[in-house]
Amino acid sequence: MSPLRRTQRAKLKKGGRARLRSNRPQRRATRRRPQQQGGRAPRIALVIARYREDLDWMREYADLPFQRIFLYNKGPATEAPTCPPLKGKCIVRQLENVGMCDHTYMYHIIENYDDLADITIFMPASGDLPNKKARSDFVIKKTFAEGHPVMTGFVHPNPVHKHMYDFTLNSWAVSHKDNKPEGYLPTLHPADVRPFGKWYEAFLPGVETPLEQNVGIFSVSRELIRAKPREFYQTFLDQLAKDKQPEVAHYMERAWPGILGFPREWFYDVNELKLI
Repeated sequence: MSPLRRTQRAKLKKGGRARLRSNRPQRRATRRRPQQQGGRAPRIALVIARYREDLDWMREYADLPFQRIFLYNKGPATEAPTCPPLKGKCIVRQLENVGMCDHTYMYHIIENYDDLADITIFMPASGDLPNKKARSDFVIKKTFAEGHPVMTGFVHPNPVHKHMYDFTLNSWAVSHKDNKPEGYLPTLHPADVRPFGKWYEAFLPGVETPLEQNVGIFSVSRELIRAKPREFYQTFLDQLAKDKQPEVAHYMERAWPGILGFPREWFYDVNELKLI
């Protein structure tokens, strides 16, 4: 026996812990998962923000075990939507047509603050459009496969509110053909505080992140949401409720990482993933 082994054995006999060095390569750090009670898989809910879109395209996710599906309809109440062909209890609610999908997400967070799923996936019913479908697939499938929140977007070299400080938007046309009623105009209701950087500093003071979300498709854990009080989200909902097409919805779309305190380790750069 070598002198080193004898020394280590002697330490063990005395109650000490001798750690043998290994020549095996060290494993790279992996993305951590949220801790779930009892070792069970996280319960995952789906929130869908709809106007008039058909939801049959979601059939390809029919095998996924959603805990609950919340379908929020902002289209005419006379056109009652059918639940998507998915597993899980489906809850349909009619909302006033204001604030776009970001209003729907904020409404869900506030109304279900005390009864949130372990992880909630948020997405517009137009998630099958060419500029969104790859993101829909990635976020939904990655959330179930990894068991942690998932968000995609852009990673900037400096904080997003500084990188996009002068961003404003006066008009924006909806992309889905079924969401353009007769007489539709793309004019946006201007934000009370603008440009984006000034708005961000007013409502998210001291929050710095290089992450920019876009397209409104992401998942988030109950813990991340509840890290801030319900009243915090109400401030944003009030801004979104002022108009059908508020400019501030486009600010919030880009600010979701800051609003939620989203970790960089669960954020995926669309340029690296080639999801654009």
